[in-house]
Amino acid sequence: MAREDYEKELQEYKISRDTVQLVNVDTVSMSLSKIKPLNNDSKRLGLSIAREIIDKGVEPDILKGIVRMKVEVFNEEKECCAAINVVQMGIFRAEEELDAEEFRHRVELQLIPQLISYLRSTVSVLAAEAGLAPIVLPTMDVLQSIRRNAREGNQEA
Repeated sequence: MAREDYEKELQEYKISRDTVQLVNVDTVSMSLSKIKPLNNDSKRLGLSIAREIIDKGVEPDILKGIVRMKVEVFNEEKECCAAINVVQMGIFRAEEELDAEEFRHRVELQLIPQLISYLRSTVSVLAAEAGLAPIVLPTMDVLQSIRRNAREGNQEA
């Protein structure tokens, strides 16, 4: 990737971060299913994250976004032993006047980076409550996520 492309993406992220404020977070749903016994010493994780903007019936300077995270815990034989599903909703406010399309775009850029810590916490608590070894989710490269969102039509992160 060219240096100027990276700088452009970084600048776009910074602008969205400074002009869109997360004002509330809510856990919409969470579940954990234990499928098979799991040796806590050895496990592999499968992770998927999807997002959705909800803008029906909301004030012009407010947008809601949903992030769905699924974590699957696999044993050494690559069998799924547990599945954790978490849905978090964030409510975002525009800090300056933005047209609807630009506001939506900026919330899309911020949705996962802003909610990932809440998702991590919920996954951790659910795993502990179920008696699983601690689950440490990988860190996220914000700019890489922005690139992937652009390639995938802003449906997955």
